[in-house]
Amino acid sequence: MATIGAVLVDLRKDGAVLAALSALAVLFALQVAAGPHLFDAGELIAASWELGGSHPPGQPLHALLAHAFARVPLGPIPARIALFSGACVLWAGWLACQLAAELARLLRAPERAVPFVQAVAALGVGLTTPVLRQALRAEVYGLSLALTLWSALHLTRWAAGGPGRHIAFAGFAAGLAATVHPLNALSAVLFGLAVAVPQARRLLARPRPVLWAAGFAPLGMLVYAYLPARAAAGAAMWGRPGDLDGFLTYVSGEAYAHNSVIGESVSWVSRAGEVTVHALVTGAGVGLLALLLLWLREPTRRTLLAGLALGGGLALTPSWLVLVDLRIPDHPGYFAPGCAIWIAAGAAALGSLWREARLRAAVGLALALLAVSPYTLSRAPELLRSDAPVLETLMGTLVDTPPPRALVVPTTDFTAGGWMMARTVDGARPDAAIFVAGLSTSSWHWQQLAAHPALDGTPRRGAGKNPHRQYLRGAIASALPHVPVLLERDLSGIPLAAIAGPYSVVARPSGGAPGNVLTRSIGERQQARLAQEAAASPAGDGDAVAAILRDQLSYRGRRLLGAGHTRAGMEALVDSLWPLSPARRTQLLALDAKLQPRRLSIPHVVPDSSSFLMSRGEALRTTATALWTAGRREQGMTLLEEQGRGGEPRALLQLAWLQLYDGQPDVARRTLDGILATAPELAEESRPLVQMLARIAAQPRP
Repeated sequence: MATIGAVLVDLRKDGAVLAALSALAVLFALQVAAGPHLFDAGELIAASWELGGSHPPGQPLHALLAHAFARVPLGPIPARIALFSGACVLWAGWLACQLAAELARLLRAPERAVPFVQAVAALGVGLTTPVLRQALRAEVYGLSLALTLWSALHLTRWAAGGPGRHIAFAGFAAGLAATVHPLNALSAVLFGLAVAVPQARRLLARPRPVLWAAGFAPLGMLVYAYLPARAAAGAAMWGRPGDLDGFLTYVSGEAYAHNSVIGESVSWVSRAGEVTVHALVTGAGVGLLALLLLWLREPTRRTLLAGLALGGGLALTPSWLVLVDLRIPDHPGYFAPGCAIWIAAGAAALGSLWREARLRAAVGLALALLAVSPYTLSRAPELLRSDAPVLETLMGTLVDTPPPRALVVPTTDFTAGGWMMARTVDGARPDAAIFVAGLSTSSWHWQQLAAHPALDGTPRRGAGKNPHRQYLRGAIASALPHVPVLLERDLSGIPLAAIAGPYSVVARPSGGAPGNVLTRSIGERQQARLAQEAAASPAGDGDAVAAILRDQLSYRGRRLLGAGHTRAGMEALVDSLWPLSPARRTQLLALDAKLQPRRLSIPHVVPDSSSFLMSRGEALRTTATALWTAGRREQGMTLLEEQGRGGEPRALLQLAWLQLYDGQPDVARRTLDGILATAPELAEESRPLVQMLARIAAQPRP
């Protein structure tokens, strides 16, 4: 009976924590993405299921643990691996509870307030947008965050006077984090520095714990031995980890360095400011303010409070070193550790302030804001609609369209990752060969072609202005005599024979320009269904799902127009504008019956430099330009005017390009002058048009 009573007391004591974690678990389970998803999801699912290696640095610990989770019969395999992400975020929430409790007691918070502080920390970490957007899909950031918080928890326990073994555990956790996401591991190390500096005298007197940390961190990193071991077993890899040089190139991400490290053209200060402000707005700001307020009121705790504030800030700094793009769901995961530390420490600081009765109303409000920030509430409807069945339809179209034994050349991340997932998880299309355009200079990628009976995997170069283009053309030329070759994106100078759904079919040496549409292919038959599902689909985090669909439909429309299929091309372009009413789309398709099919080359379309793939505005400008080019200037002009009235100045910039296309440079120049006067922020985007108009003005008049 005494034991039962003790359990009941513990449950009552931890009831708030259990409620918070249970609410997060239910939310994640109900909203998880069950099929193909954005960015890295396809390749991470493939690597986890096959026990292979994903893109550098390989993420071996994620592949091992996610594979074990995927063996549990909880629905489709992509959903299981996405559920693993949610489970990792729950672990991170629990660790945030423990961290907040440790800090609350150090800050002399009332014991009765500690469970509520813990619940706030769990909710605040689980629901802050950099974490929530990783909890619902297949990604590595939930696991790396949990390992980083595990390291931070042990460092805090050591700083509170605990034994030196806590530093060893912290180093081991940081080493494990490095096998998932090295930048998050660096966050753990920097937080450790912030904790260690105030304890410098203690460390100098007893330096053994530092030596333990230095020894245990490499022990955690031994998980990287998975990569050469699995490569030797024949698992798919994004490199050649079997020898030392290949291993170091793989785990260092050398091939990705030019895409990640900030270059001279990017302001490091502005990037750091953007990341920090975003972290503060997403909920961490309340935590930091709580630490600063307590610092003002508690002179005896200022060293600890300053260390916590600095530690959270230092945990953010690794994200300053890369080209973080806040529109991409992956990238906020880079600074999730800093947000989580500030949230947990801020909850503890608010718990300490709870002692003062006159502050309790304000503290209660701050705790509520820390648990669920206004920014989270504003983004929740978008973030929680993570599952997008339309992506499964699109993936089926991309995989099932190519004819037998074809070589398929994907260009976009979704198509490349989706093919990897479909082949590995579903065993789809073992007859086809996949050659990702962006990996054309990777010899290991060429070697994967050797599994195809008609290809030998020997790298070959063709014509082109850079190595990527040369090796891509070499792969196409080497495959073309033996198998059909399908391109997701057309290449200049490569003759095309036909269009099949989302692909062009490359012509054999005797072929000509595209004219035929393979109407019996699955890709063609699925186009109408794809457009219908797009209208009912969630737009996705940051409009990313909609951007993928717009990009596919709009590119297909331009391809069809270039092949002379005027009506079909216009239909595809109008399909990309599904938010417009059906009546409005029907009106746009009311083409003159006398309009003869002819090949239309669409002139320059003003891109949206701040969008992923294709924004709604760019899709509309593409359609307006196509209508204008087809002789439907009134309809094209109406679309641009509607966009301009909606506050998009790029509509006027597009109009200036079209006026130049019509041979009216003076009119285009006047339009451009008006744009630069009212929207000077478009000066850089207007530069190509300015230069073209200047060249025309410099030409002698007849």
